[in-house]
Amino acid sequence: MKKNTLLLLAIATTILTMGAGCAKLDTDKPTDSSDNTTTTVAVFNGKYENSEYGFSLNFPKTWEGYTTKNRTVDWKPDGTSDSIDFGFPIQDSLFNISMHTKDQWQEIKSVEEGPTPGYLGENSQFIFGYSGTQYAANDTMIERTKEVPEILRSFKLKENIKTILYSNKDYGFNIVTNKGCEKYLKATNSYVGGTMTGGDVVRSVEVTLPLAKQKGGVWLNYQLASQVEFDKIVESSKELPGSPRIILNLDNNMVLFMTGIIQSTEMPPLTDLPANCDVKAEKI
Repeated sequence: MKKNTLLLLAIATTILTMGAGCAKLDTDKPTDSSDNTTTTVAVFNGKYENSEYGFSLNFPKTWEGYTTKNRTVDWKPDGTSDSIDFGFPIQDSLFNISMHTKDQWQEIKSVEEGPTPGYLGENSQFIFGYSGTQYAANDTMIERTKEVPEILRSFKLKENIKTILYSNKDYGFNIVTNKGCEKYLKATNSYVGGTMTGGDVVRSVEVTLPLAKQKGGVWLNYQLASQVEFDKIVESSKELPGSPRIILNLDNNMVLFMTGIIQSTEMPPLTDLPANCDVKAEKI
């Protein structure tokens, strides 16, 4: 039997074993992509865990010595996405897992012509897709391709992947956002020590949109003060809009509070920020 015929049979077996609700393994849709890192041979323990995007896969013993490679994929005209290739030194991409925003995923899946990634799962930040190869370098790679459906069925997500924008260990709090949103946001100390109407503030942390052409505008402003000083501020601002509200009760009778969203006219509307890019304060 010719090698090409063996390959077609392997692909057909892969499609049949994926089960209901799973799209077929297909070639990567994009033709223009770039490598972010060199290929890495994974330390084999039967399980792959990705702490950056919060997912895991189980691999059979036959995949010992497999490789991973980060790759940016261009889904023209729908933007780019991060992805990870899984393969072997002889063929570094037997299958690929890609991470998409929900808007991008909808655009990609709305295309009527050409292959698109199959659906693996989603969390609050990303939709995860997969695609596979139609080419196998040798008979061994054909056998490994047959095992891809079982590997994909083991896909498991961890929820609430976060990125720390700002950390204050002295007072015990972080300001965090969802993974992937850090490129839109920046948190900095605006001052140490200061005065608001009615009370003293120990520290202020501003969360801004650094990609915006702004001139001193602040998007979110977190203030740190003692409970006593906060009570004074509340008392003096009763008649003002945007009453201060406590976000976190910290140790040593300190509180982290906000006075509302502040936005300068030079900044873009809040709709320019992806809908999943929440900003939160959490205790350490």
